[in-house]
Amino acid sequence: CGEDSLLIWTLDTATMSLTISGNGALSKNYTYGSFIESITIGDDVTTIGDFAFESCRSLTSITIPNSVTSIGRYAFYGCSSLEDIFVPCGELERFTQMFNDSYNSDYSDKLKIASSPHTLTIKDTKYGTVSVPDYNGCDESVMITAIPDPHCRFVKWSDGNTDNPRPVYLTEDITLEALFIYTLTDKCGKDYLLTWTLDTLKMAMDITGKGSLSDNYTYHTTFATLTIGNEVTTIGANAFSDCDNLQYLTLGSSVRVIESGAFACSDIKTITCYNKRPPTVNNDAFCNLDYETIIYVPKDYLENYQMHAFWGMFDVRPIGASGTETDKVKVEPAETTATVAWPTISGAGSYELVIRDKDGNALCTLVFNAQGQLTSIDFAAAPARDRSNVAAMAQGAGFAFTVTGLESGTMYKYSFITKNASGSVIDTKTGEFTTQSPTALEDIMDDASSSVRKVLQNGQLYILRDGKVYNATGAEVK
Repeated sequence: CGEDSLLIWTLDTATMSLTISGNGALSKNYTYGSFIESITIGDDVTTIGDFAFESCRSLTSITIPNSVTSIGRYAFYGCSSLEDIFVPCGELERFTQMFNDSYNSDYSDKLKIASSPHTLTIKDTKYGTVSVPDYNGCDESVMITAIPDPHCRFVKWSDGNTDNPRPVYLTEDITLEALFIYTLTDKCGKDYLLTWTLDTLKMAMDITGKGSLSDNYTYHTTFATLTIGNEVTTIGANAFSDCDNLQYLTLGSSVRVIESGAFACSDIKTITCYNKRPPTVNNDAFCNLDYETIIYVPKDYLENYQMHAFWGMFDVRPIGASGTETDKVKVEPAETTATVAWPTISGAGSYELVIRDKDGNALCTLVFNAQGQLTSIDFAAAPARDRSNVAAMAQGAGFAFTVTGLESGTMYKYSFITKNASGSVIDTKTGEFTTQSPTALEDIMDDASSSVRKVLQNGQLYILRDGKVYNATGAEVK
């Protein structure tokens, strides 16, 4: 078709869509047919002739490229169903003028910027909605916002991004979902000066406010993580005595006294205490607490806890990451631990490590600041076992820390993400490692030396001392 028949028209009879391609000008009075519903003009077409699309009564949309420099008189005369005329980004004013000059002004209000070649699909979600502004081919990105319902909060997007609002770059077709959680919250403590909030997704309880927790305060028996805020001073008697699923406890910097039975009958794996002075622990406050429980404390006050009559009975470690010499991210697995090292990176504001199981499920997320200080431990909800813990030391050319509580002979995946001060990702490293298989008891006995140390073997605790091996009851293993 076209002048000198230099153009080619192709009709898709399934969709009644016509495509015109080639280099040249569309002839005047070119008749396509009243049954065509959409037309796309190729990038090399320069002119649309007079009455070119006259009487295409079924035509609802047409896409015109930037190469078109003139539109003939009454080119769209009689196109009674035409609703959308798509033109390139930045060309709306030029095409509006062309339509007016060619007596096609009745259709100039149909002009629209061509839609993006890539789509953004937001899946339906629970406990909230997502606001998506109108966008078109001019937009390289679109800013979307997750809006939680009342008593809910936004957690993250389905691709793992936690920014809200966030830009989505239209370089491909994208499908996203916002993850929200329903939170329970109420007042508690002496004179109800404190507030408790339960994260129902992670089963994590946060208690904030200034004051003391009441005696015998009953919370929920299913949460696994408990964080006591920095202004709480006292934890009352039996306050959490029925929290049998509690595994990870964080005590704020102002907690001074823990009353009798406060954490009785709990299965605590780790306690992180930010008070520089070891809190006073009254009788049976932590009855049945396993001596293998790891206590994380401020590194400058480590000795205060190690010498304390109560806290010193446990495995006390400093909060943070150790200094080391390394030029890359590397993992050295042992039987139930793995030491991860990484170099300092210029411009880094934080370092984030995510440990996943072989199926890709996140077990924990550990966040350090630029100085290697641990700022966040986010454990996955569920299984009653020690997912991960961090041992801390001082800064060097790089950092290192030990992840403990892993299962022997098991493969894990990790992601190590470096972000700048504004939270933008500047580097990502991924990999996997496999912990070592259990050591035979005979090898443990052969390895016994004059030093005293504990070994966990097949769920049993053994003590190595003076070249001999003892079980947890003190009996020598033959």
